[in-house]
Amino acid sequence: MTDGSHVFRTAAALIRSAEAFQKLTTPAVLANDLSAIANIARARIELIRSIEAKAARAEAICGAFESLQSLTAAQSMANTIAKLSSSAEAIASLDRQSKWLQNIRDAQFRLPAIESTLAGVLQKMEASQLLVSGISTDQIGAALPIGRQQQRQLVNSFSKLGEAHDRFYTGATGSTSTLLSIEPALVAGPATEYLNAADFINATTGQLADETTPGIQIVAGERQSTLDAASSLTEELARRFPDLSEALEGARIARAEKKADYVRHFLTSYRELLTQLLHRLAPDESVKAWTDDRKDFDKGRPTRAARVRFICRQIVQEKLRSFVDKDIPAVVELFSIFQAGTHSAASPFPERQLDAVQCRVEGAMLFLLQIDSAGVG
Repeated sequence: MTDGSHVFRTAAALIRSAEAFQKLTTPAVLANDLSAIANIARARIELIRSIEAKAARAEAICGAFESLQSLTAAQSMANTIAKLSSSAEAIASLDRQSKWLQNIRDAQFRLPAIESTLAGVLQKMEASQLLVSGISTDQIGAALPIGRQQQRQLVNSFSKLGEAHDRFYTGATGSTSTLLSIEPALVAGPATEYLNAADFINATTGQLADETTPGIQIVAGERQSTLDAASSLTEELARRFPDLSEALEGARIARAEKKADYVRHFLTSYRELLTQLLHRLAPDESVKAWTDDRKDFDKGRPTRAARVRFICRQIVQEKLRSFVDKDIPAVVELFSIFQAGTHSAASPFPERQLDAVQCRVEGAMLFLLQIDSAGVG
């Protein structure tokens, strides 16, 4: 975790994937694909015409068979049916080839978006590595008023999130078809979530990076991207859940005004927002209709883990589902860690840490909305 080597291994895989995609963009390749599709279409028309002629012949043979009960006609009809079956299989094969070529063509048109997404993922990985490079496990949580057990929980959850992050990108970039099957926003999601988590980990050490540190501008740029994502969250909530959008704006204003006990109100408001969003995206009755496993319920209501799995139910990539399974509990854990420090008169949490918590929670909320909107993985 401390040397960030896993980030660069995954980045290398992403670069190889991007290079593979570039081979699909040449005009010659595209022209060949279009020509192949046209040839398949012509072959398909010829086969259909052949089937129509054979079908007419079969109909005539049926008439002869019914009137004469001729064994010869029956055999002829059987042969014709066999030929028709063979023709149908040929058309099915052509359809499969056509679909394959169409997928290649779609990939070529999607390439700019894919390349842009991969470039963004690589930059987020680099920023994450800068944030955690050189940090020992003993330093994580050192600037928080928490006990040793909570500190270990923080280290373990971040470590598991990093492992899930690496597994997802290793799997996604190892297969072109897998990468194409995932919405660009979901391809970038784990990198964004891991970056926000790394930013929070960095803030808990109390050893903030010097602005003159080489490469720190990348981190600053990614933090600006997080602020831009905050406006996306506001817009998405306003479109789907206007009351939650208003509550989010109220929580932001309350923190900005810094009135008495504002930290406790800030944490309480954000925890309730995340809870409400989970309940909106995974209502009780919908989850109950989806699963009857007793482990998914507590006192008759769906558990948080069950709601998260329901939201991710249409994601076909297991490694992406696994990442979300690690991500959301890690966010919820932050509230428990910070809860101990909110009872004192003066906040023990500097603004840098509160900024990191806010980005972490808002990022997770936007990720859940993107997963739900995509409907596929």
